[in-house]
Amino acid sequence: RHGGSRDQVETLAAALAVMVLASATVTAVPGSSATPLIPGGSSVQADLVSADDRADVGGSIRLSPTVRFVVESDEDRYWRAAAYDRYTGGGWIRTGSNQRLQNPQAPGERETLTQTFTAKTTLDVLVAAARPQSVTNASVAVTEQDTLDLTKTLRPGDQYEVTSQVPAASEADLRTAGDDYPDRIREMYLQVPETTGKRVTSLTANVTAGADSDYERAERIEEWLQQTKQYDTKVSKPSGDIAESFLFKMESGYCVYFATAMTTMLRTQDIPARYVVGYTSGESVGEETNVVRGYDSHAWVEVYVPDQGWIQFDPTPAQPRQAAEQSELAAAREE
Repeated sequence: RHGGSRDQVETLAAALAVMVLASATVTAVPGSSATPLIPGGSSVQADLVSADDRADVGGSIRLSPTVRFVVESDEDRYWRAAAYDRYTGGGWIRTGSNQRLQNPQAPGERETLTQTFTAKTTLDVLVAAARPQSVTNASVAVTEQDTLDLTKTLRPGDQYEVTSQVPAASEADLRTAGDDYPDRIREMYLQVPETTGKRVTSLTANVTAGADSDYERAERIEEWLQQTKQYDTKVSKPSGDIAESFLFKMESGYCVYFATAMTTMLRTQDIPARYVVGYTSGESVGEETNVVRGYDSHAWVEVYVPDQGWIQFDPTPAQPRQAAEQSELAAAREE
């Protein structure tokens, strides 16, 4: 269910997600100067066209139907742009250093997936399915969080190809993986700030009570968030810790709130997790070809599973996101 095929609910209105980014986020209007967005209570239009080392959660947003890129791939996947390991209470920071992209075997059961991306707008972000192994026609480095760091801006028409090793573990393998996490993974992906109160830990313990494995605990948290919180792009940024506020004070939010809450909840139970931004698979326009728009930008969660690596979870309710996307696209076509 997880790891790629499970989450193909994707046409998400989530662009908003990324609007979240303080310097990671983006130009408010396509073609305007690159002004980082840190939204407050006002509504802004957001797209993920660049990704830096910081992602701050903001307030209300509206969705953009602008086409960002076209992807050719024989599988629909989430296209990762950036992943973050350190939670500040108000957003996320990416730590660690970049290195040359190499081609090591990723842990666990994997299959090879080749993707060809064609930029339709100016982009300072390079997206790919997890886990990228090689890139052609683009100058890149790789971050410690397994995302690509672009060293040259992409212009409309620029094209690059990525070969990834995508997760292919069975549900049985994931459920029986245990909790023997590598020391480096524990060091980077269990941090929770002091702003996150103990009641988040207590709530999560109740949500996951009786689960037989850390993987099952992650499934329960994902399902609980989908069922108890509503999807809405028109929210005000809360004061205080984002995860705690979303869990105890807010009835609704969009993907960045869901992903921040789930990542934090997992960490309170000593389950390594990280916050990820990028795009969902987009809209099919032909055989093995998808158009990806601004409103497909999204935030989700990756959970580390021993011997299998990072596995994708998406706690944001799918149907409301799809409805928001369709509404925005219909409105754009009427203009």
